[in-house]
Amino acid sequence: EDIFAAGAQAMAGPDVLLGNSANPSNNHLEALELLRGRLPAGGRIVVPLSYGKAHPGYARAVAEAGRAAQGERFEPLRDWMPIGEYNTRIARCGFVLMNHRRQQAVGNIGAAFYKGATVYMRRENPLFGFFADLGLTLHAIETLEADAAAPLVALTAEQQVSNRRALE
Repeated sequence: EDIFAAGAQAMAGPDVLLGNSANPSNNHLEALELLRGRLPAGGRIVVPLSYGKAHPGYARAVAEAGRAAQGERFEPLRDWMPIGEYNTRIARCGFVLMNHRRQQAVGNIGAAFYKGATVYMRRENPLFGFFADLGLTLHAIETLEADAAAPLVALTAEQQVSNRRALE
């Protein structure tokens, strides 16, 4: 709870947190395509790219692709930030899209649930079943892949409270 509660008390707003690092396992390019035309009004795509061990050109390539796809609505986080500053920035991210096929970002995802964000993950990621088995409400990225017109769907206030209780 102490770790999840660090920083802002809630993650709410029109922004989308995409991935957790500058690592190809985030499948950033595919996720950028999925988000095309789906950002809430006033929303931005926030992408942490200062962490990870990918080739140095990877973060640059993701930033270029993001700007090409979303223009000013794309915000790459290229410089390391103290955790408080990072948490303050992502507090406007009411949506979290983790497009990993393997388990990673457990703390980031847990904190997002705890703070009320709507989390989208791939069903094939072992964490999807883990969180679902805990009783948390989350969305499958595959629903976005199946319907190009499907909007991002925010959790209800009741679902947010239920998710937090399940984690506690």
